[in-house]
Amino acid sequence: MFISNVLQAALFAPTALALAIHLSLDEATGKLVPRVDQPDGPWINEACFNPLTVNEGEKFYDCPKKIEQKESHWCPVETDNECESYCEQSLQWSYGREVPFDNSRCGEGSHCRLDEGMSVQVGQTTTFGLQIGHGAFTLGASFSWSESKTTSNSIVREKPADRLDDCGYWTFVPYMVTSCGITSKAAVHENILNSRWCADRVDKEECLTSVYQTKAGVAGGAAVFVATSCDDGDKRLGFCKQDAIYLKQGVSVDERVHLDWRDAWKDWDSANGVTTTAEYQCQQDNWPPA
Repeated sequence: MFISNVLQAALFAPTALALAIHLSLDEATGKLVPRVDQPDGPWINEACFNPLTVNEGEKFYDCPKKIEQKESHWCPVETDNECESYCEQSLQWSYGREVPFDNSRCGEGSHCRLDEGMSVQVGQTTTFGLQIGHGAFTLGASFSWSESKTTSNSIVREKPADRLDDCGYWTFVPYMVTSCGITSKAAVHENILNSRWCADRVDKEECLTSVYQTKAGVAGGAAVFVATSCDDGDKRLGFCKQDAIYLKQGVSVDERVHLDWRDAWKDWDSANGVTTTAEYQCQQDNWPPA
């Protein structure tokens, strides 16, 4: 590994620790690179993109571009960045897989309040998987990628009034943000004069999905109450007794929650709502029909 004389001196100086915390080993290149994902606000600028102001699933193009595309299809690469770069094109968000709050299960007739002290640990549900490294992605994206778990707490909710007679638990549904754009990666060439250049560039359209984090560094999302059978805590009640967010595909750990709701749609189209028969059967705790 090539390390400059200046860096060598810094590493062995008494103040080396202060320098070392700003460096990391890039897994893609195996070389020391600046921790670009740490000091300068690694989370999305909420004034630009916020799940509370952007529609779910809507592709959003208005955040400032950190690196501009060239000729609308490739991203400039430089040897300073190991010939890797990322040009973000759009952002969008969706709801992720639920993470139940610790010790939040409650019985029939209880108020089942979600208190400030209850917390969840939210981690990534996907792997990095791009042709470029973490550092190159962060230089061009609106957020940085981290495999560390984040904590969400300080959420206070009351049990829904129409669910007071139901058993259940509180769960956290994280916002997931997806960045799509162009990744460019080239081979680093070097001659005997130590001149370096990039060659044989490969461009790809790629996307990366991550847990949305607020400017405070905590996971953003929604806290919802999940109604369950009092005899079997793993059996969720029907769609008519669940929060609308919990019915979305991929949210519940039990995929039948979404599928049973889908079976209730008129003409298999969510825009048409559920059938009168399905609604009645659900209210009678008889959905899906045996």
